[in-house]
Amino acid sequence: MNCTEFEQYTAGAERVTELEDALRKAITHMRAMTLSPVTYHAANAAEQVLNRETRPAPAPCYEGALHIIASAPLIMAKLEGNLLTLRTPDPGSMMEHHRKHHAAALRDALVRGATLALMPS
Repeated sequence: MNCTEFEQYTAGAERVTELEDALRKAITHMRAMTLSPVTYHAANAAEQVLNRETRPAPAPCYEGALHIIASAPLIMAKLEGNLLTLRTPDPGSMMEHHRKHHAAALRDALVRGATLALMPS
């Protein structure tokens, strides 16, 4: 998730909180009014919507990989919400000459810094 998307996500969450607070105040105001069927039912309907259980939206998920030419992925990345998971294939599952090449390439990528393009999954 880039900074702009995160800011939009945060702004949306803040807006929902703001609207819920306004709805609570409106319900309180309707309950304080002279009792009538219209205000009673309107307050109940609004209260039911406000009290309805909601499931949190799933965290945005992005994935990407850095590959060695004509070989297995070197580094695989997955970003879920604010959690970044980095993985690399198990060197024990590779032939010896691939294992040494993989280890050297991984070390070089981490030392010099690797940039992975993450795409929505």
